Amino acid sequence: MNYYCDACLTDVFQSKRFLTANALPTKTMSDKFVLYQDPWCPFCGRVTSFMQSNQISIPIKDTAKDMDAYRELVQGGGRATVPCLRITAEDESVSWLYESADIIDLLRRELT
Repeated sequence: MNYYCDACLTDVFQSKRFLTANALPTKTMSDKFVLYQDPWCPFCGRVTSFMQSNQISIPIKDTAKDMDAYRELVQGGGRATVPCLRITAEDESVSWLYESADIIDLLRRELT
């Protein structure tokens, strides 16, 4: 039989480590950005890891599973390379950013 201290369990389960990503406050940037990625890509993982650690929420399209997303990426950005961040400006113009370090830098600037 296991015995647990209710106070200890409360502290553990209320800690940030045990909260789900949905329970944490997120910074929504979905009106400006869409991330195209492949879950097996280590550079994509670098970007999504940064987003998770900073509670950034933007739409993510998986180009490996979603052929429409793949076509959007190639037609819009001109390359099938991931990660790629689609950026929609206030004037509705669209640009595409491909390097993971550049994507992270841009997202970091958007946080401030």
